[in-house]
Order: sequence, then C-alpha cells, then structure tokens
Amino acid sequence: MLTFTTCILLLLQFLQASAFDNEYEKGLSYLESGEISEALNYWITTRDSLAEIGKSDFRIGVKFIDVATKNDKESLYPLASEIYLWALQQQEVGPIQNELLEEINRLQYIVPQAQYEYWQELIEKKNPVVLAKIKGFWHKNNPVHGSSMNEKLIEHWERLAYIESNFQNNTRTDLNSDDRGIIYLQYGAPDNHQTGSFTLNNSRIQFYTREILRQQDEEIDIMGQDRLSRRSNSGANAVHQNYYLDNLAKSITDKVISYGISSHYEIWTYNRENVNLPENLIFIFGKAASSGEFRLLKSPEDFIPQNAFRLTSERNTGYQYNLGPLLQLSIYNDLKFTDDKFLDIYNDLHDQLMSNESIILESKSNYLMNKYSDELIAMRKAAPSTLSIYDQDLESIELSFNTYQFYDESYQPYNILVLYSLPQESIIKDHAAAQQIDGMLNPTYILNHQLVIFNNHWEEISSIQDYPEISFEETLKPGEFIPSISLFKIPHDENRQNINLYAQILNRDINDGNYYKPQNSDLKTPQALISAGSLNFDNRLMSSTLLNQNNTQFSVSDLVFGYRANFDLEENELFIPFYIPKNNVVRNDLDLHFMFEVYNIPRSDSGYYEFQVEYEVISERKKFFSRIFRPTSENNAKEKISLTFESENPRWKTHLSVDITDYNPGNYRLILTVFHEGSDKIVRETEFEVVNK
Repeated sequence: MLTFTTCILLLLQFLQASAFDNEYEKGLSYLESGEISEALNYWITTRDSLAEIGKSDFRIGVKFIDVATKNDKESLYPLASEIYLWALQQQEVGPIQNELLEEINRLQYIVPQAQYEYWQELIEKKNPVVLAKIKGFWHKNNPVHGSSMNEKLIEHWERLAYIESNFQNNTRTDLNSDDRGIIYLQYGAPDNHQTGSFTLNNSRIQFYTREILRQQDEEIDIMGQDRLSRRSNSGANAVHQNYYLDNLAKSITDKVISYGISSHYEIWTYNRENVNLPENLIFIFGKAASSGEFRLLKSPEDFIPQNAFRLTSERNTGYQYNLGPLLQLSIYNDLKFTDDKFLDIYNDLHDQLMSNESIILESKSNYLMNKYSDELIAMRKAAPSTLSIYDQDLESIELSFNTYQFYDESYQPYNILVLYSLPQESIIKDHAAAQQIDGMLNPTYILNHQLVIFNNHWEEISSIQDYPEISFEETLKPGEFIPSISLFKIPHDENRQNINLYAQILNRDINDGNYYKPQNSDLKTPQALISAGSLNFDNRLMSSTLLNQNNTQFSVSDLVFGYRANFDLEENELFIPFYIPKNNVVRNDLDLHFMFEVYNIPRSDSGYYEFQVEYEVISERKKFFSRIFRPTSENNAKEKISLTFESENPRWKTHLSVDITDYNPGNYRLILTVFHEGSDKIVRETEFEVVNK
C-alpha cells in the first residue's frame, strides 16, 4: 500500500512531467500555426526557466536546432548549439526513450557501428549515461573550442535539413530519405555531381561484338583450324566467313539490347585531395537491376541483371558467349568522361575483351562481374568515414603530448602534460596569401594552447590557456620545425575525466581591421582564425608511476628528458629549465638534461635527509654487440655516475646534465637508479637518439 508521502511525491512528479510536456507542446503549437519565431522564442524562455532549477528537456533541444537550421536562422545558430548541448543534461531516459532512439538513428551514419550499438543498449536499459556519451561525441568533434557555437554540430543539422528537402526518391533510410541522404550527411555536397542515362547503342555494341568475334576468329587451334569455322562446321571462303560473323554479331547484339538496363544514373565525386586518397572517392546512385529500387550502388555492375553473366549458346552454331561483359563495356563507355577511374576501367575492359577470347566465357564471368566493383568498394573503405568543410577549409595543426607524474606538496599525484603543436606550415601559407594584397604589412600571429577538463557528464570543470612562442628553427630534417610547447598541471582524479587539448592560430591584423582574409563563406568560425587542432584523451591513460604506491613511501617521480635550447621556457610553478623534445632526439653539440623528484626521503643519523643516485647512459648499438662478444654489459656504459644527496627536506627536486659531445650518432638509453640505505632501488629510464649537428 502506498503511503501518503509516496502518493504526494508521485503526484508532484506527474505534475512536473506534465508541465514539461506542456512547455514542449506549446512550442509545437506555434510551429503548426506557422509562427516559427514565436516557437523559438518560447523555447528560449523555457530553457532559461528550466536551467535555473537545474532541469533540461531533450525534446526542446533537438527541435530547436532542427527548426533553426531548416529555416536558416543563422543568427540563432550559437544559441541552437548551446540549447542542444544543454538538453543532453537530462537525467531520465524513460520519458524521452523514443526521441533518443530517433536521435542516435540519425547519428548512426557518422559514428562507428560499435558506438551506435552501445548507445542503443544504453537506451534500452534507460541508462542516462547515453546522454553524456552523445554530448561527449560533439565536444570531441568541436573544431574550434571557445567559439560561440559547435560548428560541426550546426553543419550536421544543416545537412539534415538539406537532406529532407532534396533526397526523397524513397524513404528507405532512418533519415527519411533515399541513400543519397546518407552520403550527404557523411561527406556533404560532392565536388562533382553528374547525372545521365545509359544508352545501349545498337551500332556501337554490334561493333564491339564484331571486333571480339574477329579477334577470336584469328586464333588458330592446335588442329590448324580456325575456331569459328570449326564451330560453324563450315569451310566457307572469306566472304562467307565475314557474312557469318556479321550475322552472329547482330544476333548477339539483339540479345544484349533485349536485356535493357535502368537508364538513369547519378554520380557523386569527392576530390582525392579532400579525402586523402590516391583516387577520387566515387558514389553511384540509380535503380538496381536486382530490386528496381533507387539506392546507392556498389558499382555500375549493379545496373546489369545478374543472369546476363550466364553462359549462352548461339543456336545452330555451338558458339558460347557471355553478354555481361558487353553490357559492362557499353556502360563504362557512357561513364568514361565522368571520372578518370571509369576511363581506366573502360580501357582495361576493352583491352581484355579484344585480346582474350576466354574472358567472356562462363569460367571468367564472375571475375569480370566483381573485378571493378571490388576496386570501387576498396576505395570507399579506405576513405575517411566523414568529411567536414572544417576539415577541408580550416588548416589543421598537428598536436601531440607527453605526460610526467609527480607528487604535489600534499603528496597527491599530479601530471605535467607537455603539449606540442606545429603551427608553422599554417602561418607560412597565410603569410604568403597576405603578401598578395597590395600594401599589406606583415601580419602578426598568436598561438593559443588550451587544456579543458570535463567531468563524466561532459560539463566543463576547468580550463587553462597558454600562449607559447613559435619557432621557425628547423630540426635536423629540412622543413621540419621545432614544435611549440606548453606545460599544464593536471591534478589526478580517481573519477573518470575527459581531457581535451586545443591549439589555434589567430591573425591579429584581421581583428584589428587591417587585413581581410578570404574564407569559405560556409565556414562559421572567427575570421581571424587561420588554423586549429584538437586532441581528446581519457585521464586514465595518464602516467601511473605513483598511483600504486603509498604516498608515505620512498618514491621517485617520472624522469623528464631534454636539452638546452636557444630560448628558455617562461619560469612558473611548472618551470623546467630545458626544452623537452617530443621524440627524444638531441644533437651532440647540446648538453643532455634530465629532471626528477624524490619523495619521503628518510632522515639519516646526521640529521639530514639522504639518498643516493646512480645514472648511466648505455649505447644500444654497443649493447647489441656486447651480448655477442662480452659476458656483461658493464662496458656498454658511456657514462656511469654515482652521487649522494643530502637535503633539509624529505623531498628533493633536481636536474642533472650529461656532456654528449663525444657521442656518436645512434640510439642510447638513460638509466636512473635512486635508493637509500636499506631500501629497494627505484629505476627510471628513457631511450633517446643522438644526431650530429
């Protein structure tokens, strides 16, 4: 039996749910009356009211961004992006289960299959984690953090709006569109779009057939008798033989024409440069011979009925042939000027048919039917799963990072994250464009590095920014620049956290109004932004050197490796007095440096905190030969130093250096051993490469 209190709580929940429904439905009623602005304004007010009490409504977020993009309300795009992400904070799946399924069905075409299935499972179990997962997906794909909106989220909904209006040959997909909608959602508008109709030209096919028959007629079998003459059981002279071949070619041509194929085709092509492929990415649409349904086809062979590839005998001659290749040749002839790929296929198919009699026999039919189809499918599999205008028209900055773990003053582990970026190529390109403008002064560029930490619900909990120097000094490889670096401190958190890293290059002169930089009108990014990059990783992937140790034990931090550079990093709480290379390569005219911290050092009888350090550098090449010629590796060491440290504190931070001027180019290993009397030895090591100046 329900208690009075329980009844009251249930009633309040019902009234609250009803109130939410009323707010959502009232906005819909405005839409039905054609009052679009009123509906959007009403939902904006509703969002503000719900946000004040920590509530959200997923349906409002989805409908708002849907209506805004369908009606080209570009001024509302930043707000639409914000409201959509706010709506994903809803904590109950039950009331919106159907709407969530519809949403992930739209997303299934741009996320990995395993991710889509996982989301499905979460929704079936009414697990609210799915909302955070969807929100995280859009945060990870946000091309420009800190801008007024999530650009790729808006692009996605703009594509959905276009699909609904333009691709309605049938509605066989979850996008309520034909298959063109899927490709448009994934890749956007094609770089080249062509439509046409296949023409089974009688004279052209008869010419192909006559040429094939003529080639075969010239092949003499082992008995010295020409094959077609033998098949026709005739010893006719050349005139009769030509007459026979012409009639046979006409008969075969009639059968080819009688098959017929779906005449209309539509071909979308994406330029190879945009999809990073050796050939253009091609998609073919039309009515499949197998079903008569308009859809995405694997290849032009789908226009041909499969039974066309069966072996056929010509009556009264015993001659056997396969019609499929002749239909292929005709189709690729129509397509050969659509793309170089089709021209190559046409030439290859033509050469094979004209030179190889067996190519149109049954034993070879499956080969021809699948050969070119497999090539087109392989190209699609090698292509990126999605393509955004921001991938094509916004220069990308390459990012990477290293992490090192330490203890803070309270003996809680934290990480120093070193972020590397390579913005130089973007700057060079933009600077070259600037020089084309008369009277343009050299533009000024700013590099911004940012680290953003999100909680499990993908709510931003902290953000750190840095503006590192940009060096155009090259490494030892021509054209390879020294990366710009930033150091960030990340406290360890046992809770799962998501960490995003961003880099952006801004042209200050654009903001100052001194320089207009032409940019694709479809890009919705700040005009001053010339390039951007991002990385996402899970906090659990950070270094775990100290996590399994008791924070009262004698312990050692990670080993930080580097070398002296021509410039110093700005001194701050994360000050490391040397440059930390991302690939551990150091020139032999620079001193090698390394840094570490020691914690919970025991007090000695002298009253000081005392510990010992040994470090050695081993040549990996010599180590290899020592395993063959020497009984121990003692002689492998280039350097082997033992030191004793005394400190007034139980923790010690130091950095040491090694002179490597006499090191030959090659691979080495730095091994650091730290211990105190009576303790186990703690070993930290790293590999590095020495190169000539």
